[in-house]
Formats: sequence, C-alpha cells, structure tokens
Amino acid sequence: MLDINRNTPEIVITGSNGKTTVKNMLASILETRWNILQTTGNKNLPLHIKSTLQQRKSKHQAILLELGMGRPGAGHRHGRYIQPDIVVFTNIGSAHIGNLGNSARSIAESKSILLQYMKKDGLVLINSDDNNSEWIDTSKHLGKVLKIGIHKSADYTATEIRDVEDGIEFTMNLDNSKVIFNIPTYGLHNVYNALFAITIAHQLGFTIPEITQGLKNFEPPIKRLNIIKLRSEILLIDDTVNANPESVKSAIDVLVRFGKNKKKVVVLGSMLELGEYTKDAHLEIGKYITEKQISDIYTYGVETSWIKEGAIASGFSADRIHYFENRDLLHEVLLNEIADNSVILVKGSASMKMSLTIDFIKSWFRCFVHLADHLEHDEVLIHPRTFERLDNIHSGLTLHFGQHMAKLRLRKDEEIPEDVLFIPRTCWNDFTIPDLPYDHYFMEDHLHLGPVIGINVLEKYYKEPNLQLLRMENYDKIKGLLFMFRASQNKSQSNTVIGKYYDPQKHVFVEGIFPYPTAMFNRVPLLPGTSKRLMHRLGNKIFNNPYSNTDKWELWNTCSKIPEIKKYLPATVKYSGMSTLFKMLDQYKWVYLKPITLAGGAGIFTIWVVDGGYRLKNEYGKEWTVDSTNKLSTLVKNQLLSKRTYIIQEGISSEFDIGKVDFRIYIQKDRTGKWKFSGLESKIGIKGSIIANSKYRQKIMPGKAVLKELYLLNDEQIATIINEMTSSGIRLLHALEPTHKLLGDAAIDLIVDKSLNIRILEPQLNYATEIKQLRTDDEREVLPYIVATPWEYAKYLAGFTPYGGESEL
Repeated sequence: MLDINRNTPEIVITGSNGKTTVKNMLASILETRWNILQTTGNKNLPLHIKSTLQQRKSKHQAILLELGMGRPGAGHRHGRYIQPDIVVFTNIGSAHIGNLGNSARSIAESKSILLQYMKKDGLVLINSDDNNSEWIDTSKHLGKVLKIGIHKSADYTATEIRDVEDGIEFTMNLDNSKVIFNIPTYGLHNVYNALFAITIAHQLGFTIPEITQGLKNFEPPIKRLNIIKLRSEILLIDDTVNANPESVKSAIDVLVRFGKNKKKVVVLGSMLELGEYTKDAHLEIGKYITEKQISDIYTYGVETSWIKEGAIASGFSADRIHYFENRDLLHEVLLNEIADNSVILVKGSASMKMSLTIDFIKSWFRCFVHLADHLEHDEVLIHPRTFERLDNIHSGLTLHFGQHMAKLRLRKDEEIPEDVLFIPRTCWNDFTIPDLPYDHYFMEDHLHLGPVIGINVLEKYYKEPNLQLLRMENYDKIKGLLFMFRASQNKSQSNTVIGKYYDPQKHVFVEGIFPYPTAMFNRVPLLPGTSKRLMHRLGNKIFNNPYSNTDKWELWNTCSKIPEIKKYLPATVKYSGMSTLFKMLDQYKWVYLKPITLAGGAGIFTIWVVDGGYRLKNEYGKEWTVDSTNKLSTLVKNQLLSKRTYIIQEGISSEFDIGKVDFRIYIQKDRTGKWKFSGLESKIGIKGSIIANSKYRQKIMPGKAVLKELYLLNDEQIATIINEMTSSGIRLLHALEPTHKLLGDAAIDLIVDKSLNIRILEPQLNYATEIKQLRTDDEREVLPYIVATPWEYAKYLAGFTPYGGESEL
C-alpha cells in the first residue's frame, strides 16, 4: 500500500484510450471518502493542467489529472506543472500516431517521459494485456510498477467477466477473498478501465465496500458508449467523443453484444491524426466489421472510403455499405433506412462531429406521435418509460404546428403503448389538426409536427382545385398538411387561414381552417401590403415572391456585371432612339427589339440588314422591306408599343428546316435546398415565326430528342450541354435572388445556335404550370417532372428534411 498520509497524492492518467473513463471511475470511488480536485471534461492539455493545479486548496485530499499527450514534447510541457505520486498508462494505441512518429514504440517513448517528473518512489500502472505497453520504459523508475490485466499474468486481474442487464460484472481476488464488482457501462475495454481505478483505490487504502459503492455511483461520460432507447426497439449507441482503431473495435464489440436478435448497423466517421497509418487503419476496421457480421455500414468522410474497400475485400456485400462525403445526404439515407429492432453504433473522430448524427437520429426516432380526440386540449399522454427516455421534456412539451405553438402538460399512463406520444387534435380553439400522415422531430422540449405548407393560388385555380391534383402525385414523399389558399382573401388580423387541404385517402381537396403555414409557395402577384403581412408571419419562408416577369433591362444590368453569366447573354442595349438601333445593326446585322416587361412575345419584332436596305418582321409574322434609314425609322416607330420601354438585343440563329427552335429548361430547388435540373423541352415555332411561344409554335418536343435529332449530338454531348445550361441558369438565378427575395421554382428560355453556343433569353419565374395541363400532350409531357418538386423545397424550408431549413439568403 502507498503511504497516503505523507502528502496529498497526485494521480495522473494518460494513454491512447480510456483516460477520461479511468479518471471518472476513480473519482467516483475516491469521493466516497475524500474531497478531490480533478480536471474536467476534456481539458487535459498542459495549460489546462496548470489552471487546475492553481485551484488546489488545503481541503483537497487527492489531485486527479487526465493528461493529453497527442503532440511531440507534451510530456516535458506537462512536467513543468506536475510531480505525480501515481502514473497510469491505460494503453499504447494508435491515437495521434501521426503526430508521434508513426509507430507504437515512438508513442510509448513520448509518454514515458512523464516518469522523469514523478516521485522517485511513486507507483506506475500498466496494462499487461497491451503488447505495445511493453515499450514503456520503467527501467530507471525506483518505485513500484503494478500491472492489471485479464488474459496475461498481472497483479490485479479480472475473471468471470459477464454481461448483466445494466452493465458488466466481473470477479477479482482482493484481500484474500473473491469480490464481485459491477460497472454501469459496457465493453471489455471498460473492465480494464475499472481495473485501473480499483487498483489505485486499493493501493490508497480504500475498502472494498467503498470501492464497490464508488463504481456503482459512476456515471459514464457523455458520448462514450451511451445507450439510448428509441422507438420500435431501436437502440442507439453514442460513442462519438473520438475514434481510433482500438476504440472503434471496442465499440463494435459492444454493438455486437447489444445486437443479438437485432439488425446491427455501424455509422462511422473518419479516424484522424493517424498519419502514415491512416489507410491501413481504416482498411483494418473494414475487415473487423466483416468478421463481426454487421448488417449494414454507413461511413462519412474521405478516409472512410478505405473502410468500404477493406470490408468489400474481406467479403462484405457491396450493396450493404454506403459511403458519404455529405453529412446531410447520410442523414437522409438513415432517415429512410433505419429499421425497427435495430442497434446503431455512431462513432468517429471528434472533428468529424458525429454527435450531429446522434442528435439527428434522436430527433426523428424517439417515439411515434399520434393524434387523439379524447384528450384535453393542453395535455400529452405518455407512457412512463417513454417519459424516462425523452430527456428535456420533464416540465412539459411545446407543440409546433405551422406558425402556431401550444404548451402541453404531460400525463403518464401505463396502459398506452410505450412507443407512442398521444397529442390532442384540438390544441387550439380556432382550428383542429386534420387527421393526416405527419412527420415530426424533437428539438429539446419542442415537438414539431408537420410539415404545414401553403400554396397561394389564383382564384380560378382555387375554384377548380382539380388542377392542383397533379402536384400531389408525390404526396407520400412530403406528407403533412398541404393546402391551397388565397392570401388576398384572408383577413390580416386573423391568426388562421381559410383554404383547401389535400386528403391523400380520397385524392380530393377539403375546405378548412388552418394555421399560417411554416413555408409557402407563391403562385400569385401579391399586393405590397399582403406581401408584407405574410413576410411578417412567415419570415423568409416564402418563395417565388414577387411573382412576376423579370425586367429584361434590369436582368441585363444585373447579370452582365458577372463574367460567368455575361458570356451566356445576348448583347443588349436600352433603346433610346434610332441611333442606338443603327449602332447595334452595324455590329450584329440582326437584332430583336423587345419590351422590357411584357411576356408571351407581345410587342417583339426583329430587324435584319439586307442587300439594299433592311427587313423587319413583327410578332405576327408580317414582313416589311425598306431601302433607307428614314423609312426604317418610320417603320420602327410605328411598331413600338406606346409607353413601353424597349431593349435591343443581338439576334442569334436557331432556325432549322422545321422552324425556329427555342429551349426551356426547368430549374428548381429540391429537398436539399439546392437548385437542380428538373426538365428540358424544346419549342418549335411556326415556319417563319420570330418567336416560339404558345401562339406561334407548331409543337413542343423533349429537349434531349431535339438535341439528338436536329443538332446530331450523342448522349455524352447532350449530357454536357444540359449540364452547361443548368449551371449557367443556376448562376443567373443566384444573381437574381437578392432582388427577388427567395426563389425556388423557375424556367429559363434559351437558344442553342448551330455551333452549340448557349444564350439565355430570360428566366420565367411565373410560368403557367396549371395551364399546361389543359394543353396538348406534348405540352404536358414535362409536368410530372416539375409540378411536385416545389413541395420538396417547401418541406426543406419548413425544417422537415435532414438538410436544415434555412434559405440560401
């Protein structure tokens, strides 16, 4: 035994794994009798140690320090502040191997420096089962060296190790008798941690009852093999504090222990700071997972591609391992694939922030939520065991539904299903929550039910709701309360909205009263007062507002300043008299004159320089040829619409034997909040027409078919040009968003000349989706690809996707 009366023992703990757990286990034992000073959290760097020791007072009976030694020279830096009586080396693993010489021997040598600073007759503890710990140099240490272990000969040994309901139980021989210890945590590695704590306490003279009670008081540190119970027999193992090969293997062993008769899933982030060992370490984990017969693997981070490689090389099925470099995409897949009766391990290096994945899974899988008619308007019915696992709701729950909130009190009932939270359909007096399939997620003590999404439509579509049914084809991907309404018809002082919601069972719209939505898709030009009122209620969750044509001159002024966009725009000037027109004709020989705000080709005409004069054609296809500038001036002035501002734009040829060919690409934001390509169509104008809108076209064709048949492109070339159309269109939309608040649904009209140069004519932010349903088959062909996507973006804005819920502004 150590002489504990000579001073206040200073105990330092270092090693690749288990430092915090050993410290906390030992603290739980020592605190049964002593007042101790200890490092907190992960504050284990030299300056943290200095700060901790500055708090030392006469009342302290022991000093307990965790030392981080992940950088060269850390032992000497710690040595400026410490003179330990006891030094613990938990193990020598590969944590920080990249910083410490890329070998176990160099790590051991780095950590052995601590022995230079300890008391001459102090106590050193080493793990006899850890082969790398043999590199710890104790040859010059004059004090005692004790070993703990399970498999090899040691001074303190654990035997008869077995899993019990709330942790691990094992037996030791102490003071000539067999003693059974129980630790409330999991994994064989924690038996080693407990052995260190027990050995130190025993050497300090603590009794077996004190040691037993101290271990019983031990609370596992957060993010270290914390077992979280979720709905449908799902268990979540949070071991996200950090990761190296040894700790990952230990955590997988715990997963296997809990995975009996369950689907076993690992979600692993990259292991960092492994230096030259990085690739081999990840390959090794892939092999280890395969040996443990895990059901599915999900990995996040560039380095984890080697886990996939190692697993497949060891025989793991490639279709059961999923590799991600995007956390949100990982979360989306987990949201859709986590199955009942699963046990899920989440682990990774600290800087990979895998705790965000823990929070995500907890938020979406804690329990089911059901609506009930028999409850009081302000109560939630919950099973006592569900109440225990739903942390942060002990004082009640705040329900969010659209823009409404309600404080609900909890009522426990052992007779209801354990996995279900019952909430009242009548939380508010002015409306009832419709009985629909909803998603939900928790944020601390706030329950968000939804999504609740509104679409503001024109009166004729409100009166003919069947024209919105096509938008509901993908309702199962969205769920929630989706309703149409007329913003101008709802009173500003009301807290509710009158509208028609979609009933997925009957495939009809049903009139009702609803809360203001969480997100809104606008399809109507709004008066300034109405727009301001909606923005006040919904914030920046309304997209495509204002709902109007773009000003062609404003578009040019904004986008021509951005080189990446300007190269896709036809040269443009503002018409300020015939001198500007003649200047453009001198340069381009062919120009368009366009009103800056009208749509549908109204008021457009075009002029060519021809032998002996000029030729002019208007939107109706009527032509004139004149032989002088004076006659052209008179003709142009007669064609200009009164009180309209015009631009002059260079002409770009897209004439084929069948007529003028324009393209329209549909670009929409989706569930990720990012712009994406949704569809491409080509408008074939009537022979001789200068425009190809609905009045003056023969037909619409799929854009890919036109690129193949008229432009003679192969599939690879078509993909390239569509990618260029999409990327240039997205750049343009980004440039427009500051003045258009928030966009989410757009069409862009383009021309592709015979040299495959793309020119953007204008964006269409209010294209007529509903009207296309009433037109010919060729018009309707693109609709299935575009009409439902705005709901996805609205769901994102409402916060009901893994991607967040914040707009890009």
